[in-house]
Formats: sequence, C-alpha cells, structure tokens
Amino acid sequence: MKCLSFIANQSIKLIIAVVFFTLTINAKANPIAIYPPEFFVSELRFDSSGEWVIELSSIYFDIPEAVDSVCISTSSGSVKWLIPVDDEWYPGGQRVFTLRNDSLDSDLVVRQEGDFVQVTTYYNESWWGGSIAHTMTFGDYQGATVRSPKEGEAIVHVPYYTNALVYESWDSGGWCIPQSFHSDLYAIATISESDERKVCAGKVRVTIHNPTNQPFSESTIQLRDERYYMFFDMKQQKDGVYEGNVYACNYNLDKLLPWVSLCTDYHYRRQDYWTIAPVQFEMEKDSVVFLDIYISDHVGIKTVKTEEDHVLKIYPNPIVENSFYYETVLPVKSTNSVIEITGLNGQKVEHYLILENKGNIKLPSNILQGIYTVSLIVNQKNYATVKIVVP
Repeated sequence: MKCLSFIANQSIKLIIAVVFFTLTINAKANPIAIYPPEFFVSELRFDSSGEWVIELSSIYFDIPEAVDSVCISTSSGSVKWLIPVDDEWYPGGQRVFTLRNDSLDSDLVVRQEGDFVQVTTYYNESWWGGSIAHTMTFGDYQGATVRSPKEGEAIVHVPYYTNALVYESWDSGGWCIPQSFHSDLYAIATISESDERKVCAGKVRVTIHNPTNQPFSESTIQLRDERYYMFFDMKQQKDGVYEGNVYACNYNLDKLLPWVSLCTDYHYRRQDYWTIAPVQFEMEKDSVVFLDIYISDHVGIKTVKTEEDHVLKIYPNPIVENSFYYETVLPVKSTNSVIEITGLNGQKVEHYLILENKGNIKLPSNILQGIYTVSLIVNQKNYATVKIVVP
C-alpha cells in the first residue's frame, strides 16, 4: 500500500508539472498574466526571551520548482531560506512556514523596537527568472505602518476579501464570487491562550466639512490608505457623522471614495473621488478616533461602461525587464490617448502617447522596485487603472 501511495503521489506531481509547464509555454507564446509563487511575512512576533518568530506565506501558484531561493532582509543584513519540498505543495494552494534563526543559513537580527523585514523570492531562469519582494515595516523604523508588538501580541498580514471585483456569468445568470487579493496592510493582533489570533480594530467617527457648506450626500463612503490596497466602509449616522471600523495600525489618508458594489452596478463603476486635507492617525485596539475631514476638491464625475480589466489589459504582471504589453478596446488612434505611470505616493513617473490599441511600453531603466499604477487617459479622462509590480 505504501508503494502504491508513493506512486500515486509521484503521478500527481508529474501531472501538475506537465500542466503547469504547458501553461507556462502557452503564456510565453500568447502572453497572459501568469503569476509565480510569491512569499511574504504573514506574521511577526517575539517570544518570551525576545527572539523573533516569523511566519511566511505564499500567494498565487505555490510551485516550489519555480523558486530558486528566498532571501530575508532586515536592517542588519540578509540571509537565505531554502524552501522545504514535500507532498503538501499543489497549484493554487497556500502554506504557512514558521521560521526562527535555526531555520536559516546564518543568524538574522530583527530589532524588536522597530525594523523592516523584506522577503524576496528569486525564480529559476527555466521558469520565470527575476525576483519579486514584499516588505513589512514596523515600530520606530522610518516608514513604519504599524507599531512594535507587545507581549501577547503579533503583527499579522490582513488580506483583502471582496465580492466587488469578481463576477461570474453563466447561462442561468450571474453572481459574485468572494476572492482574496494581496493587500499590503499589517495590523496588531492579540494571541489568546489557545494560540488563536484576533486582529485588533477600533472605531473611527468622521465629520466631513464640505467647502460649499452643503451637507455631504453620500450615505456610505470608503476611506483608503494608498499604501494598503484596502478599503474601509464608513456609514453615515443619524447625527451626520460617518462611522466605521479600521484595523490597529497607522493611517495616512488623502482622499475619500464613493461606495460602489460592482456586483450591483457591474457595468457602471464610478471613478470620482474627493481630495481632502491629509489626515494621519494611529488606531489602537477598541479605541475611538474622532476625525475632521476637510474636502478640498471633487475629481471627475464619470462612469466606465465596462469592467476596467476589459478596458485595459497589462501583461506580464509582474513585468519583465522593465517592459510590459498593453491592450485596450477604446479607440485611441483619433484621440489624445496617454498611458501614465505613477507611484503609490501619487508621484508621476512617466507618460506615453499611444496611437494603437495594443503595444509595448518600456519603463525608465532607473525605476525602483515596487508597485505602480498604470492609467489609461483618453481625452483627459481616466478610463482604467491597473496596478503593476516592478520586480
């Protein structure tokens, strides 16, 4: 029986390898977005002796053969982690690895008062080549988005679950399918005696000041910190104040967005938003933060009569050698059409005049690693935005 089980396991692995290799070859012949496995910190905590414990998770296709190695870096230096290979790997699956210093090829220092932890996944040339990195920054370190964990706490990654971006259509009708997207948000969580994690959150009460002195008419709005790729719903109360819950971490807000569910209004997605005077605050467990938000401008009321993924396609993503291909269904030959690249901080990186519905964009050679926004602007209207990863 053990022999038959071993043969079955090896057969499954062989089938997986053949299928995935076929997908990879087809992707190279007909470029589509095939996502390699990516590793990131899903939890950081310190034990009673002050030693760090890191949990790594992976996203997308967890095929270990595609990964050459994983490098973990902090302010003290970098070490290499070799992925253990066993029977639990399978395409589309997710696995959590617990790391301590004895899991690595040399000692790694993580400053408990504040540090950054960057996880870089390097790929085999026979699969994808190149690399991609995810960074968590905490404590008193510059650019930190969450404070240091105290005793009985951990810093955990908060995925973004939504039913507003995924729509399945069948002959009998259509419905929304909840899906998890990789966010960049980390928050404080408490560790119970049974070793369970509960992400800490608090309440925000927002008073909106409209420069026209007119009442703000939206019943529900969304707060968004551009660093996190995550939305927080705020509902208007009877006293006119907007109220909602946010996780225990640091926030830097500069815009308000209208609340829209694509499952209700799938073909008409509002793209307008309100710019506000920047607001910074830190949320702690079970606390209440009162904010005054002052609107400075309203940016473009417009609708998009089709899903953005249909309007603008970008591939491959993550991009390769600072280059990507685009396709759009919009007529661009006889209009003023531009593809604009901006960073998550809103700083414009480059813009490209386009005259064809599909083509290739070459980014500046000195562009830094990170996540950028690609916007399709036609006649000074933003019709679609897509996030790309520059490894």
